[in-house]
Amino acid sequence: MLPDPPNLVKTIEYDAATSQYVLYERVGNFNYRPPRYLTFAEYLALKQRQDQKIYFRQQADNYAYQSQQEGFIPQIKIRSRTFEQMFGSQNITIRPQGSAEMIMSGQINNNQNPLFNTKQRSQFNFNFDQRIQMNVTGSIGDKLKISTNYNTDAQYQFENQIKLDYTGNPDEIIQKIEVVP
Repeated sequence: MLPDPPNLVKTIEYDAATSQYVLYERVGNFNYRPPRYLTFAEYLALKQRQDQKIYFRQQADNYAYQSQQEGFIPQIKIRSRTFEQMFGSQNITIRPQGSAEMIMSGQINNNQNPLFNTKQRSQFNFNFDQRIQMNVTGSIGDKLKISTNYNTDAQYQFENQIKLDYTGNPDEIIQKIEVVP
């Protein structure tokens, strides 16, 4: 169904002679569609649908406005004083990047060897092939940074890396920890 033209104007008028509501749809001075005559119940149902659309559109716009940040995973906030003292803030941020590809196929093998029974002459096999290339960077608070690199097509296992980096404040006992396998 095509959307209505942008210059379409909908107006509703009450006809006291017939006790009905008349819906006019006009483009300029011309009727776009013939007038629709609505009973009071039909008018209320139409008005309710319009109000519901407006409400849901406003809620979606508010959510989109409030969640404007990097990535599609929202920032996580931990409300704990101990967590904040250990990691410097209450926020956990995760930013994944990459791609995943999965190929599924099936193969039927027919063998007309008379030594095989009829069930063994036809065989069906699945074939799965997957490729994942993923980079994830994140932070827990202001002090702990995490970065990973994973690729199923890597030549060597050491190319898939996970790195943890904790940097404390100068007045703390533990000031720097790095973990790189």
